Amino acid sequence: MSSLSLLDEKWIPVVHFDGHLSKIQPSQLVDETISDLAYLRPDFQGAAYQFLIGLLQTTLSPEDNSEWREYWNNGFSLQQLTEAFEQVRTAMQFGATKPSFMQDFALLDGRNKVPISGLLIEAPGENALKRNTDHFIKRDFVKAMCPHCAAMALFTLQTNAPSGGQGHRVSLRGGGPITTLIMPELNKPTPLWKKLWLNVIPLDDEERPQQFDASVFPWLAPTKTSEPPKNLSLFPDQANYCQSFWGMPRRIELDFHQTEQGQCDICGETSTQLITQYQTKNYGIQYQHWLHPLTPYRTNKKTGEQLAIKGQPGGLVYRDWLGMVSANDDMHSARVVTTHLDRNFKDKQHYHLWCFGYDFDNMKARCWYEHTFPVYPDLADPNSDLKEIIAQVLALSKDTFPILSKAMTTINKQSDILEIAFWKETELPFYQFVKQLIEQKDNSSGRQPLLVDWAKTLLDYIIQVYDKAAFGDPNQPFKYLKNNKTNQEVCIQFSAREELFSNFYKLTYFKKIKIANNLACKMENKMSNSFMKKSIILKENHKIIIDDWFSMLQQRQYGFNGGTYNGRQLRANLRHVTDFYEIFSQEGYRILNQALVDQDNAFNDDQIHQQALVYFSWVASFADSNNANAPFASQLSEKVRGGERNFLSRLCFEQLLASQTPEEFCYLLIQAIKIRGKNGVNLFSLADGIFLWVREWHERQQNLPSNTDPFKRLSVRWAMDYNSTKKPSKE
Repeated sequence: MSSLSLLDEKWIPVVHFDGHLSKIQPSQLVDETISDLAYLRPDFQGAAYQFLIGLLQTTLSPEDNSEWREYWNNGFSLQQLTEAFEQVRTAMQFGATKPSFMQDFALLDGRNKVPISGLLIEAPGENALKRNTDHFIKRDFVKAMCPHCAAMALFTLQTNAPSGGQGHRVSLRGGGPITTLIMPELNKPTPLWKKLWLNVIPLDDEERPQQFDASVFPWLAPTKTSEPPKNLSLFPDQANYCQSFWGMPRRIELDFHQTEQGQCDICGETSTQLITQYQTKNYGIQYQHWLHPLTPYRTNKKTGEQLAIKGQPGGLVYRDWLGMVSANDDMHSARVVTTHLDRNFKDKQHYHLWCFGYDFDNMKARCWYEHTFPVYPDLADPNSDLKEIIAQVLALSKDTFPILSKAMTTINKQSDILEIAFWKETELPFYQFVKQLIEQKDNSSGRQPLLVDWAKTLLDYIIQVYDKAAFGDPNQPFKYLKNNKTNQEVCIQFSAREELFSNFYKLTYFKKIKIANNLACKMENKMSNSFMKKSIILKENHKIIIDDWFSMLQQRQYGFNGGTYNGRQLRANLRHVTDFYEIFSQEGYRILNQALVDQDNAFNDDQIHQQALVYFSWVASFADSNNANAPFASQLSEKVRGGERNFLSRLCFEQLLASQTPEEFCYLLIQAIKIRGKNGVNLFSLADGIFLWVREWHERQQNLPSNTDPFKRLSVRWAMDYNSTKKPSKE
C-alpha cells in the first residue's frame, strides 16, 4: 500500500445538518453545513474529536482569549486551515514509508505479528486467546480494516492505551482516561468546527510549538524507549506541551504490504487495501507527570501527584460532577473547562460537558461510558460560596449511601448495583437542586429550605429502596432477633428501618448547614411513620358514623341515623350469631350499613365493602370500648400493665396475619379484642384493616398480584404498627 496523507485524504466521516453523510479532509471543517462527526464506534467518535482538536491546537493555538474569540466570531477560511495544517504534513503521512502516523520510527523485527483486531481496545488479549477464555468478544471478530479505520483505531489505542502486559505502556494520561469536552447547547444547531474550537485553549510561547518535530509528534524520530533497568520516562519539560494530543506509548507498525481486497469489518466500505495485521514491540514511551488539557485530575494526598480521572464501574455520576467543572481540594477540572469559564460568554447559551472514556479492569475493557454534565459559570465566581454549599450537599449524598448499604446488609439484600443505582436515580433531583440554589445565590433565606428539601429527597430515596427490598415480597416472612439490651425479640426488617432513620439524622451534615431545629423537626415529622395511621379504604366521614354506631351499641336507648335503638340488645344479637349469613338479618348490621350508604352511595354497590362490613359488625360487637389512642395493631403489642407480656403474643399476631379464610380471620380478631378487654381497640383502624384484608382476600381468590406498594398491604401495615410500639398500656 502506498502512503496517503491524512491532510489530503477524505477519510473523516461527518453528518450534515440535512442528514446526509460524507467524508472530508481536515481542512474542510470550515463547511458550516457539517453538524458532527459520524463514526459508528463511540470510541472512534471521541478519538476523532481529540484528533481534530489536537490538530487545531497544534497548528492554530491562539495567544489569548481575544484571539480565540476573533476566530469564534469570524470563523476560518479554507485557505487559513490548509496553510495551518500544511505545517504538520510530514507527521500526517500514513503508510509503509516511515515516518508514519502514530507508528514506531524504526522497522520492527516482525517477530510479534498480531491480528488487526488487536488495535481495538475491547479485543481479547493474548492471555485470553491462549486460555480460550474469549467468551463474550470472540477472536477474529474483526479480520480486516480499511486504511481510514485503521488510522483512527491506531490513534484511539494510543490515546486510551491500558496496561498491555510487560513493557506495553499506558497512554500519556494512564490507562482509560476520562476526556471532557465543552459542548454547545444540545438543541441549538452548531457547526462542527465551533464544537471543536470550543476546546482549543490559548497557549503561551513556551507551550506553543516552535517547530513541528519529534518534540510534538514522537513518531518523527526514533522512539525514546523505556527498557529496564533504566526504565526511562518522558517528562513534560522534555517535549512540547502539544505532545499531550499525540502521545505514542505503544510501539506499533502496521503491515501495509500484505493487504487484501474486500469490505472493511468496521465501516463496511469496500477497499483494495485492507490491513489485516500489525506487529508490536514493548517498552515504548513511558509518560510521567503530564497534564492533558482535556482531562480532569485528582491529587494523590500522599505523594501530591496529579492523577488523571479514569473510567469506573457504573460510569461518572454527579458525585464526580463538581470536580469536573471546577476545582476543589481533591480534584480539579480539565484546563479546557477553566479556560471556557474565563471566557465570560455573554450570550445565554447553555454549555455542557461531554465526558467519555473506557472503564478498565487492568488491561480488560469493561465498558465504554459517555455522560453529559451541566456547566454553570456562577461556580467560577470567586466571591460566591456556591461551591462550598454544593460540596456539603455532595458530602451528604456520599455519607447517606453507607447508611442504606448497612440497612440492606442487615436484611441480606445487599447488591453490587445498589451504589450505582443510588447515584443514578438521585441525579436528576440533584441538578434541579443546583439550579434552584443558583437562582437563590443572593438570597440566604431562600437557601435553607432547599437544603432541607435535598436532605428529604435523599431520605425519601433510601427509605423507598429499603422498603421495596424489605417488604416488597408479600410471601416473605418477618424475621426476629433477640435484642441483648432489652432482652426482647425485635423484627429485623423494622428494626433496621428505624436505625436507617436514626443514622441519617446523626450525619454531621445537619450541623454543617446549621439547619434550624424547628426545620429539622419538621422534616423528621414529615418523614416519620405517621402515614401508617392513614386509612386505605375508609374515610373520615365513615369514621364518624362507625364511632357513633359503636356508641349506640353501648346504650339501652340511643339515637342513631334518625332512629332510636336499644343498642345493648343489638350488640347481644350480633355476638350470638353462629353464621355470617345470619348477620345480614341483624338490625345492628343493617342500620350501620344504611348509615354508610346514606353517606356514600357508592358503598352499597361494592360487594367487597358489603362483605367487609358484615365481618366488622360482628367483630366490633365484642369490643368493650373504642380507644383511638393508637392504631389497632399497635394496641396488640402494648405491654399489659405491670408486666413484660404483650396483649397479643408475636406468635398469635403472626397467626392472625397468616389467616387463610374470613372465618379464621374473624375468630382470631375476636380473640385479640377480648384479650384487650376494657383497654378497648381503635375501631376505625380495625375497620379499615378488615376492609383491606377482604379486598386482598378477593384478589388472592382471583390470583391477582399483590399491591406493589407494601404500605398498602395489610400485613406490612399491621406488622409495622405491631413492631413499632412497645409501651405499656395506659389504661
